[in-house]
Amino acid sequence: MREWQVFAYEAPAHQHLDFCVIVSTRGAAGNVFLPVQGGNNDEVPADVAIRTVFGTKTHAAVTSSKKTPQLFTTRLKVLAAEKSAIAGNPHAGRSFSQTFGHPTLTCGG
Repeated sequence: MREWQVFAYEAPAHQHLDFCVIVSTRGAAGNVFLPVQGGNNDEVPADVAIRTVFGTKTHAAVTSSKKTPQLFTTRLKVLAAEKSAIAGNPHAGRSFSQTFGHPTLTCGG
């Protein structure tokens, strides 16, 4: 059985780098997975760090209109609601940082 929940977060208008975050939770084989994707909508490349309680993943020089897909394996049957963060440091000196969350998900299997 597979379950999907998708949540999109747009950066607040006061942020300097045009970046978006898409968070989803997925249940498969009795375990919950946490896919997180950052999207660079700006004109300059950016180094991106995605931080969750399951680890940190970094992507260097994410170019304009590109995404940074990352799957975090939780090895849990129940994923409690959590807050995570994504940060970007563009090569043009502007920055981006945002907190995002997801609700609790239970995956039977």
